[in-house]
Amino acid sequence: RYVGETVAKKLAKHYKSIEALANASHEDLILVDEIGVKIAESVVEFFSSETNREIINRLKKFGVQLEISAEKLANQTNKLGGNIFVVSGVFHTVSRDELK
Repeated sequence: RYVGETVAKKLAKHYKSIEALANASHEDLILVDEIGVKIAESVVEFFSSETNREIINRLKKFGVQLEISAEKLANQTNKLGGNIFVVSGVFHTVSRDELK
């Protein structure tokens, strides 16, 4: 709850691994840029669930990578940052909110 794609990316970039994020305290999470009390509570609650921890362990067991490599971070650019894009027309398979 309260964690969408943008927040998830921000947390992944900050903590770099699922283990580091899972072990972060409420206070640590609030110190991350743009992470507030509700998001921090939601993250702590998620990782306190035994069911969620079991799912994460099974994903790791099957080879799902749950960390960001230094190489991937180094290859990120902000070429399109600061630009505004206007999307117009009719979209039958996606909503305007999804395009945002």
